[in-house]
Amino acid sequence: MIVRVIVFLIGVLSTHFALGAKYFVGLDDSTTLVLDENTQVLESYKHLNVFIVESKTKPDVKNAKFVTRFTTVDISQKSKEVNSSNEVFVEKGLTWGQQYIKAPQVWGITEGRGSRVLVIDSGIDKDHPEVKNKIAKAKDFTKSKVSPYHPYPEHDISGHGTHVAATIIGDWFGVAPDAQLYVARACEFLCLDQSAIVAALDWAIEEKVDVINMSLGSKEFPLELANHIYGKVEKNNIVVVSSVGNDGKKEGNQIGIPARLETVIAVGAIDSEGNVPEFSSFGPEVFITAPGVNVLSASLTKGINKRDNLMIMKDGTSMASPHVAGVVALMKSVNKELSPAEIRSYLAQTAVQPKENFDRDKYGAGILDAEAAISILHAW
Repeated sequence: MIVRVIVFLIGVLSTHFALGAKYFVGLDDSTTLVLDENTQVLESYKHLNVFIVESKTKPDVKNAKFVTRFTTVDISQKSKEVNSSNEVFVEKGLTWGQQYIKAPQVWGITEGRGSRVLVIDSGIDKDHPEVKNKIAKAKDFTKSKVSPYHPYPEHDISGHGTHVAATIIGDWFGVAPDAQLYVARACEFLCLDQSAIVAALDWAIEEKVDVINMSLGSKEFPLELANHIYGKVEKNNIVVVSSVGNDGKKEGNQIGIPARLETVIAVGAIDSEGNVPEFSSFGPEVFITAPGVNVLSASLTKGINKRDNLMIMKDGTSMASPHVAGVVALMKSVNKELSPAEIRSYLAQTAVQPKENFDRDKYGAGILDAEAAISILHAW
């Protein structure tokens, strides 16, 4: 009897592992997925019409827009922590970034009420006072195990996602403090699972969010897959904002996905003097720049990046991107029907170009100006 069970299990396992590699399959809306008997569906993302299948050989899917290999890649962007100091960098309760982009000047008109902002990142610290009353929904796509160091599925163990989220919606640090926060945990310290990113974007459509912040990027993410899913996201009137990366000092500097895509607002960094720091990646894909040096925002209440004053400063284009996402939330609050293309147009029209040393590959259209962006909506 024992021998039979062992033989049966070996047969089941060999059948399963014989299938081998995983692939993303993308279909048009009018196309039905038809697979041969040697291919099985592992995951389905209905709003994107994307599937993950497993097959011994590359599957032949009739009428598929694309079939591309599923791989594990680093889709993260590391940020540099710097000394946090409330006294030096905060004046009258405002961060220099909020003041530089003129966010307070529009708060009499809107603080983002009614806008839904999704942060796809490393999760959230639900105990931090800056974010705990702002979270509409949070979901973990990493399939991490809950532990004493990871007390709930969406918990942020790196602090990256919490810092980014508070820059958008925090009462103290935020650009759009009255917006609703949606959290998709797709990363831990690194973002190694392509499917977590895809699942989070599918969820974004389901939840009808207005803007997505993605302070992350990959040079290996399949272009066919990216064009398909971000095209679907835009068709659902969702604006995607993404950091361009921190490879400006590296030879062969290249902007990754999603920032590389035309439908995505690619954000570079500036310092408090309006200069682009050396670390900020550059190229024709840069759309706009925003504060990304000495950015003060929320730290973790527990864990390796815990700060007793609950705040920390970070450098990186990861910190610049949420400033833009916050302004998009303000714009959407004023006019919910604005399309992603219209948002991009208004941001480009109102961006401020430095009088000296203006380089479009570094600044894009220029530096973010919240007051001008909101004003132009009233003009129209």
